[in-house]
Amino acid sequence: MEIAMDDRALIIQRDNQTSAVAADLHLGFHIELSETKKVTIPSQIENILQRVLKFQEKYQVNTLYLLGDVKHSILVDNEYNWQNIPDFMEKLTDKIEVKIIPGNHDGNLEALLPRNVELVDVRGMKIGHKPSIGLIHGHAWPSEEILESDILIMGHSHPSIKRIKRVISTKAERDILRYGESIPVILKSKIKKNCIRERMGLDSKTDDENGTLIVLPAFNRLISGISINRTDNRLGGPFFENDCVDIKSTQVYSCNEIYLGTLLELQSRFSEMLK
Repeated sequence: MEIAMDDRALIIQRDNQTSAVAADLHLGFHIELSETKKVTIPSQIENILQRVLKFQEKYQVNTLYLLGDVKHSILVDNEYNWQNIPDFMEKLTDKIEVKIIPGNHDGNLEALLPRNVELVDVRGMKIGHKPSIGLIHGHAWPSEEILESDILIMGHSHPSIKRIKRVISTKAERDILRYGESIPVILKSKIKKNCIRERMGLDSKTDDENGTLIVLPAFNRLISGISINRTDNRLGGPFFENDCVDIKSTQVYSCNEIYLGTLLELQSRFSEMLK
């Protein structure tokens, strides 16, 4: 099995089959953002469609797994959803098989989906074996079967890092910190499975204590994400909220597979810049 990173998504190649995994499309988010910022921000739906079709053609992807929060509005019944999401899904399924693990924003999503789009259990699904991969959104506990996967892949948390730089102000005669953009990142962590089992009310297993967790950023480029290099920020979801992730040793990668350091190292560098 080979796993590659491309444009905020994972490309998984195994057994002559190629799959893509992406999270958090948040279709319609531009509406909320436009209202908040008081400026007109265009819909991202065509941009998202073209980006998916680009890596579908590049890697000859057979199946696209969407890890939840396909839509942004929690309720289904608004004009944007009805006018855009069914057509978006039809265009996707013309080229690629689509399976969706629903997220916390995906209430009644099935009403917007063509019949050939599979909406699976909110507790996740498993693909492959040796190693097996469990796919979840990340807002809810996985099923016991999914937890036993060798690798878990989730979204929900929208990880990013905040860039800052120090500039010299000639007027103030002192350094000034200037904040830059938020950069989406991919996280690779060790999860403590028995910690999760305890919180879920399950028995511990001595032969399956640890696993690998991969957290994807939001595929929608309008979402700046949670700046994980700030020590005052915390990632969402029960794994992180219940301290079942070895967070300090978490490895951080850019979306083009550049290793940026551990989370602890990035937080230390950021804190040093603030002094």
